[in-house]
Amino acid sequence: MIYIPIAIAIFVIAYSLGRKSVKCFSPKDGTTLLEMQEAGRRETQRIIKRRKELILAEAQKQGKITNDNVEDMFCISNRTANRYLNELEHEGKLKQIGKSGRGVYYEPQLSRQESKDSLNEEPSDVRRRNLDGR
Repeated sequence: MIYIPIAIAIFVIAYSLGRKSVKCFSPKDGTTLLEMQEAGRRETQRIIKRRKELILAEAQKQGKITNDNVEDMFCISNRTANRYLNELEHEGKLKQIGKSGRGVYYEPQLSRQESKDSLNEEPSDVRRRNLDGR
């Protein structure tokens, strides 16, 4: 008999504490949970895009980049670094050199415009001959 009033008292206390904690986590500016989730997704995508830009810049600066370099740049896991590099490779911005293991690195790919420009350029000795008329 004494257990029923104790159980009811515990239930009432737990319910009232739970309601207070829900109020603490509800947004005060009127945004919905879905809006907050969407804002979080947009921010995550912005961060990923910025990281990929920095990876490309480092690859162009150094001439190549490795998974370990990316891990150290952002203090991220091996898997996340690998995902960034693979995404950049599939986008055609990096080229993987090597199949797997520690010897794998990535080289920056020329953009389409840069590759067209480099194909249209003549070697310097051919240019000189054309200028000299020989």
